[in-house]
Amino acid sequence: MHSEDATSAAADAEYRRRSAQNWEHAAAGWIAERGRMRERMAPVTEWLVDHLELRPGVTVLELAAGPGDVGIRVAEALAGDGRVMVSDRAPAMVEAAGRWAGERGAHGVETRVLDAESLDLGDASVDRVVCRFGYMLVPDRAAAFRETRRVLRPGGRVAFAVWAEPERNEWATTLWDVIEGATPLPPARPGGPSMFALAEPGVVQETLAGAGLEQRALDQIPVEWRYADFDAYWRSAVAMNGALTRLLPTLSGAEQAELAAAVRAAIERFRHGDGYRLPGLALGVAASR
Repeated sequence: MHSEDATSAAADAEYRRRSAQNWEHAAAGWIAERGRMRERMAPVTEWLVDHLELRPGVTVLELAAGPGDVGIRVAEALAGDGRVMVSDRAPAMVEAAGRWAGERGAHGVETRVLDAESLDLGDASVDRVVCRFGYMLVPDRAAAFRETRRVLRPGGRVAFAVWAEPERNEWATTLWDVIEGATPLPPARPGGPSMFALAEPGVVQETLAGAGLEQRALDQIPVEWRYADFDAYWRSAVAMNGALTRLLPTLSGAEQAELAAAVRAAIERFRHGDGYRLPGLALGVAASR
């Protein structure tokens, strides 16, 4: 292996290790914030459900599911006439998804710990794959899409969402600019996994083609994050971001207060009355095998 390849492989391995820890730590926060997430992400979720082109009896696989919001919504749309596998790399997220499916009385749902880059599933074993904001975060995106195609039956369909360009998602970049400037958290590696790794439609199309998938749709989906005040915003940001959840206990009380004050100043431009409204833009993509 060339030194450059070895360096890249080592960086990917370290990212996988750190990412797994972050998502495990974030699970409790995602459970606490799932009502807000379900409400704010409803336009994205409904786009995905619509573009899966569901029919009775299908088997649907959700990748990088977190607590299973999308997969459970798919199960509700199928009304028990079908099978939904809700999966994630983080066992804590999978456990949360199982509990939530039970609470909502969703039928036909099973949960699995699966890695999108190397799925422990047979060839041509599912009819649909759905993934909301997961593909851009895996180190080997080409492998993840190849695996998606492998497990899809001929004529199967995948629907997924990714974030559009950074300039259209300042709700995220504003926070991370402050955090990366004030703390030792490593910035995203150029060309590596990140929120915006699939932000360009051309990159999406090229990636799908490379995996043998045919793009069927690509739409912009506006989203908006709303918070009654800064405390609500900060609680949500800390709860749902595993890196931030792990970071804060390492800071002194004064350092935590300083970081929160810097974030408050940065998001002031999103103030709307007494609260905040932070706009964003997602891309919904559908493709077929």
